[in-house]
Amino acid sequence: MKLRSLTYFVKPRKWSVEAVRREIEKAEGILDELGRKTSEFMQVWTLRIAMPPVPRHVDPEELLDVAPDEEFLYAALHFDADDPRVAELPRLLTGSNVFGSIKVKDREEVKVAARTILEVSALDYRAPTRLAILFGRRQSTPYFPAASTGTQEGVAVALLYVDEAERDMGSGIRLPRRLSDLGRFFEAEAERLGTRFLGFDLSLSPWMNESTARLVERVSGVRLPMPGTLEAVSRVNEYIRTLGLLAGVKLVGFNELMLPVG
Repeated sequence: MKLRSLTYFVKPRKWSVEAVRREIEKAEGILDELGRKTSEFMQVWTLRIAMPPVPRHVDPEELLDVAPDEEFLYAALHFDADDPRVAELPRLLTGSNVFGSIKVKDREEVKVAARTILEVSALDYRAPTRLAILFGRRQSTPYFPAASTGTQEGVAVALLYVDEAERDMGSGIRLPRRLSDLGRFFEAEAERLGTRFLGFDLSLSPWMNESTARLVERVSGVRLPMPGTLEAVSRVNEYIRTLGLLAGVKLVGFNELMLPVG
């Protein structure tokens, strides 16, 4: 098991440049310390900072002026599709550690999102990987680019544990205990650092040889996307929900199986 992302959700009290800069610096300090402590017993892949949707009166350029060091991924550019500042996203997403999202609610706004993806791609073929298109409510998830701060400031965690879940699905013994121990650790460390632990997003997400598609095929007994695939996806999602309940930990975000589009 690896810690895929350790994310701090910033909730500025004021949106002046200096006030936001202080909040970002506080988040960097907390993530550095918490990442160092966590690295003593498990691998930490990424440290991330998420912001709320950009208020209408705030210039998004100012959020880039106070961006954290490049070792931190930074989800700061969250807009609704009817916000005219969406047109600025192709230019704003040129930083390699900058992420954002567009929230759409109808067919016309889907067109806005699609046009933005094309414009972003024309400037940098990698930039669309840093842009999420959202339907429905926003999620306080440690998964980027969708991550945005909701009602609370604090720390959330995502894990890479596909191989462990594949071994555990038949017994459901080892992972709940380990997850419960992790939850207690993050609760205690967050309190020590003067913040709160918001919870885990237990979504099963793939990376290289840790394949969620392979996991679904083992559960279903057939190749994707043959009949039986959707029932297997449902069973994996039920396993994720049960894992959270057995471990007794706080949950945030999606908490569902993630399959690669390809």
